[in-house]
Amino acid sequence: MLDDLTLEKAIYIFEKLIKKIASTPYEKDGVVINITVSIGLFHGIKNDIKSMLSLADKKLYVAKANGRNQLVS
Repeated sequence: MLDDLTLEKAIYIFEKLIKKIASTPYEKDGVVINITVSIGLFHGIKNDIKSMLSLADKKLYVAKANGRNQLVS
């Protein structure tokens, strides 16, 4: 929970994180793995945690369906 962030600030932070992870390959024993991240971001009226996680999860599945490595808010 990031109560003190505006939606705009949260989007900025998570988009920066997505780009950083995508541009930083992971190497182990000579094998390079490129990692991507998809994020579902719920921002709105506080509700019970189960409902908020469900809404974020739905947004995550939209991000994955749209090609991954992105943020859906």
